[in-house]
Amino acid sequence: MILQISVSIAAIAFVVLVYFMIQTLKAANQSLERASATLENVQRTIESLNTDLQAVARNANEVTASIQHQLSKLEPITDSMQHAGEALSEVTLAVKEVSAGFANGLRGKASMDKRQHSGRPQQQSAVSSSPMGTIESPSSSIPQQASCQPNWYSWVDAGAQVWKVFRAINSKS
Repeated sequence: MILQISVSIAAIAFVVLVYFMIQTLKAANQSLERASATLENVQRTIESLNTDLQAVARNANEVTASIQHQLSKLEPITDSMQHAGEALSEVTLAVKEVSAGFANGLRGKASMDKRQHSGRPQQQSAVSSSPMGTIESPSSSIPQQASCQPNWYSWVDAGAQVWKVFRAINSKS
């Protein structure tokens, strides 16, 4: 009898063990199903994000290409502006040199006129100085020194300098 009781206790213990194992396996199965559902949701989310990211990357590439194209269109304009600035600088320098030469010529002419007038007796006459020479009023007894032609040598020199600058600018282009 002890053997039968021992077998029946072992059988009951085994049934209880199997019952709790079944409960544990059911809970594990439910957890695995929830994990599987969560993984499916994550996969769907990743696929949609992947599609969105690919669209964003394509748009970024298109924008970059557009910007590069527009910058390539602006490049000749900026080059032209640089060349125009250089040309303007050279023209300004040439004009400065011409005006300095013209001013030096006028100063030399004025000092020469002063030297000429310092040796003569003072008369009642109206004297005016111009780039064409000294012109005195008709009431003066001194003959007129002005000719109708301006000092054209300085103009030829200025024109030659401007032509050199123009040629230098065109040779750079």
